[in-house]
Amino acid sequence: MASSGEINAAAAEAEVQVPWYPPLPIWKLLLLLVLTLGIYSAFFLYRLARELRDHEDPYLTPPLYPFSLLLAPAAGIATGVLARKLKDSTPPEQRARGFNPVSIGLLVFLGLTALGVSEWVPSVFFYFAAIALFVTPWLLLQHQLNLRKAHLADTAFKTRPNRYTKLQLTALAAGSVVVVLIGFALYEGVLRMTGEELPVDTAYVDPAGRFSVQAPRDGWTLVEPGYVGDDSDMDLLGPGSSDWAVVYVHQQAGWTIDDLVESRFQILGDAFDQYYEERRLLPDSEIAISHAIYSGRTAIDGQTEYAVSTFATRDLAVEIIVFTAGRTMNLSRGAELAQSIRPVIQ
Repeated sequence: MASSGEINAAAAEAEVQVPWYPPLPIWKLLLLLVLTLGIYSAFFLYRLARELRDHEDPYLTPPLYPFSLLLAPAAGIATGVLARKLKDSTPPEQRARGFNPVSIGLLVFLGLTALGVSEWVPSVFFYFAAIALFVTPWLLLQHQLNLRKAHLADTAFKTRPNRYTKLQLTALAAGSVVVVLIGFALYEGVLRMTGEELPVDTAYVDPAGRFSVQAPRDGWTLVEPGYVGDDSDMDLLGPGSSDWAVVYVHQQAGWTIDDLVESRFQILGDAFDQYYEERRLLPDSEIAISHAIYSGRTAIDGQTEYAVSTFATRDLAVEIIVFTAGRTMNLSRGAELAQSIRPVIQ
């Protein structure tokens, strides 16, 4: 029978032991990173540092590590340090093949840098490559940590293995909301990346062969109809963040240019205090094109300046409306696009 001294010693030893957190499956970590747009990586660093502090190095300061993510070089160094401590504390037979702390730190640095510059790189492939580069080191770290924990009994963990903690569930719920909200904010950027840029100073003919437009400068991008105008036949996003153009096609006989101009004036004319219109005949043709400018202090849908051009033939009528952020300099840029519209003569 054990003596009271032996029992007290065993109890004291059990009391100072700090349980590990349970292994986190790689797919759950990936889900947490994606749904929180990478924010979960800050908590991952904190928890990894805390686990290593509790079991390997009492001099670590876990709360400082998430702040390293504010600078890519600091994050790379901090993550590399933790990866080194994790590797050194893991028996050789429990180490993942090819696990390299220097590579882990370098991947964190490159991933954060790539995400930082992806906004200025108009490539969908680069954007998703940056995301893959960012999540890879965290998955590698968790994989090595799971290998380390696989040799421990369930009693060594704070909760049963493979269960979400309350903080993880909260992060998933909050992250889902964040993803939806930011998705709306980034939707235009995705449209610009996936759209078709209009060739500069080259007439772009719509697929149905009804009209053409000619971009005066870089940056006008053709996107799927419906983003700018619900019932438009063609949507364009301009060089500026608030520049757009829509084209409406009325394929029915009987419309005249007067009908088009009057119809648009009834919608915009009363709201704006400045209105200018001129008409020009196309060379060697009886087809006239109207160019109008609407501007004023009263906004319609937040817009205070419009450039509108229209033409009508025997079988169809076409109207293009351009808004360019309400600045006169940009409006002239939009007017150039509006005035470039031409019918395709069969």
